Amino acid sequence: MASPQAEQLREILRAMPKEPAGSLEEQRAGAEAMWPAFTAELPDASFEPVDAGGVPAEWIRYPDADASRVVLYLHGGGYSLGSIATHRKLAGHIARAAGSAALVIDYRLAPEPPSPAGLDDAVTAYQWLLAEGFRASDVAIAGDSAGGGLT
Repeated sequence: MASPQAEQLREILRAMPKEPAGSLEEQRAGAEAMWPAFTAELPDASFEPVDAGGVPAEWIRYPDADASRVVLYLHGGGYSLGSIATHRKLAGHIARAAGSAALVIDYRLAPEPPSPAGLDDAVTAYQWLLAEGFRASDVAIAGDSAGGGLT
């Protein structure tokens, strides 16, 4: 039997239109407004914007996390939607479970820059982490949907 939260999410998803509605800009605004509501808050996390080698990013850190380990998180959204704002809480929960920090990036979205711009940004952020002193063995790369493809 599904939990009440799972049933609530199922009803939200059933009510969503089957085809994207509106312009790409309207779809992006809708994602920014809706997606964060799907994930619980992170009361003990801190958030710090950072430039990851030219890629906009945000650190998510916890007081008791291992500062030598990081999850590089690549958000989903079909390569054309999503952002740090839509996925920071999901990435934060993953980092909390891993006992590490998370670095969430705002990779460039299609179609404005064509592929492989998003992949290039992911590689740049990974190389930036290495240049910042993280060992490759202490960097986990994770993502959902399109972010999973970039991973």
